[in-house]
Amino acid sequence: MMDEGRLQLKIGEPRNSTNGGIFHPKLGIATDADGYSISFEGSINETYNAWYRNYERFKVHRSWDDVEGEYVEEDIETFERLWKEEHEDVEVTDIDEAIEQDILDWQPESDEELQEHVERLQNTKDPQASEAAVAQIVSDYGRLPGALHMAEDISSISPWPHQRVAADTAASIYPESLLFCDEVGLGKTIEAGLTISRLLTIGEVRDALLLVPATVQPQWQEELLEKFNINTHSYDYAGAQRILRDAYGREHALSEYDPADDWENSHIGEFVSERDGPTVVLASWHTARVRAIWSCSPRQSTEAATARAALSLRVKERSMPTGISHS
Repeated sequence: MMDEGRLQLKIGEPRNSTNGGIFHPKLGIATDADGYSISFEGSINETYNAWYRNYERFKVHRSWDDVEGEYVEEDIETFERLWKEEHEDVEVTDIDEAIEQDILDWQPESDEELQEHVERLQNTKDPQASEAAVAQIVSDYGRLPGALHMAEDISSISPWPHQRVAADTAASIYPESLLFCDEVGLGKTIEAGLTISRLLTIGEVRDALLLVPATVQPQWQEELLEKFNINTHSYDYAGAQRILRDAYGREHALSEYDPADDWENSHIGEFVSERDGPTVVLASWHTARVRAIWSCSPRQSTEAATARAALSLRVKERSMPTGISHS
């Protein structure tokens, strides 16, 4: 198509990117001889991960529909601004003749040559990665494009499609709130656990607080360890002594409780701040409703007194707060 003059290419790059960001949207417009147009946006990634793990979306709008026509017009306007290098957020440049010629040099000269390339690619085996390369990938996995789904890869479960969609949505819109309200038995614990695991994996969340009914507190701690390898610290207290007990039964005595302390100096805040890695604290939501106990929370005491969230996340420094709700 390029050789016949039917295809033109330009390169787009975000203007304000300082960390190697890319121009990532997929937008297309097609117009027939009668002037009718369709615009499409999204990607259908026909790979194993896309079909069985990803949450993919693909939208098509028609110009001859009164409602959809407005979207088509907006898409055309956006595309024109990009193509004419007038978009305020994207810098667009033409490819030079040398690059264009390099692309053209890749085209086969005959059907036989094309078939040779196809067979060569089909028979090519991936080279064995070096230990150094593997170590580098593992150390940087949280910043890789597919890191969001690595949480599922390292878990011991295969989520049902509705659980994966719920976790995908919660992780993608974070820190916006989301309410998990599936019927009993449909796996809200798995949805919440997968969401936490994903946010921890990609570094969006450093610490998390889960507020659950006291009767299922041990069950949550066991399932998060077995299914997602998350070692939570369960909050418990008897009289004046307050402790955090991890999933292996190890107890960590907390400092003396003082409601007047700010978060960093509070008995739980002190424990969280001294840890190097992410910390997930598990507590009874009935405890959270007692204003005196949680008055050291970074949230307003009136909010803590009426807290009904079962899953709370925040990334601001090392605080613990509300973000995703589970019902």
